[in-house]
Amino acid sequence: MRRKIIEAAKELLKDRSFNDIRIDEIAKKAGITRQTVYRHVGSKSDLKNILLEEGLEIDPHPANTQEKILRAATEVFARTGYSDSTLEQVAKEIDMTKGAIYWYFSSKHDLFITLIEKRMNEQLSFVPEQLKKALVETDPVKGLTKFFNNQFSFVESDQTFSRLFMEFAAHSRDRDVRMRLSEAFQFLNEQLIEVVREMKEQNMLAQDLEPETIVIFSQSLIDGLIMSSLLYPEHVHLKKWAPQFARMLWQAIGPETSICLRKQDESLME
Repeated sequence: MRRKIIEAAKELLKDRSFNDIRIDEIAKKAGITRQTVYRHVGSKSDLKNILLEEGLEIDPHPANTQEKILRAATEVFARTGYSDSTLEQVAKEIDMTKGAIYWYFSSKHDLFITLIEKRMNEQLSFVPEQLKKALVETDPVKGLTKFFNNQFSFVESDQTFSRLFMEFAAHSRDRDVRMRLSEAFQFLNEQLIEVVREMKEQNMLAQDLEPETIVIFSQSLIDGLIMSSLLYPEHVHLKKWAPQFARMLWQAIGPETSICLRKQDESLME
């Protein structure tokens, strides 16, 4: 019964501070009466001491602690590699106990999955809007150069993320990792497809290309370039070559592409 009460308290503490939780809420979560809680763990102060003895942090800001754990996990996974990392190493990085980590994440795998989703959400927060700004530029090649450089900067400014990116790729065979990556990838693409569809309606892109094709091609190009730069940094110079990447992409998806292809078709038919 005591374990049941502790687990109920831990669940409530994921979203709120200990001071904000009442004994009757813990009892309800555990499916027992308040009197049963008092009988097995004593007062609320006694329960707090029990949780502390188990290595759990009574944090008034649980969201801050979760973010702190995620930052530590990013460093450890990137430095050591997912397979060789342990929750003990993550805990040590921020002077916490392993038990405290389990308070927020059920396993190392759960922590890794959460990191993937967090990084994908960060990318989602700026990529669609940046693509739109690039395509409405008076000089689209200049706009796409900025778009490329912004994505390259996102990776280069955080070397830890660069190493973590490789970890994500390396573990994409894991069913859960693949599923979460796929869901995040699909959601990001849907946002980008809407941007491209809007640009097509304004005749700013090749009319004979599907929005999905343009997005997959563009994102695959960028992902491939980033991966190449991580594997061969001494040979791949992303920002130096960004204007050329942008020009090649625009030649492939710009409105003039459809015109040129039609002229070629007409000349072949003559």
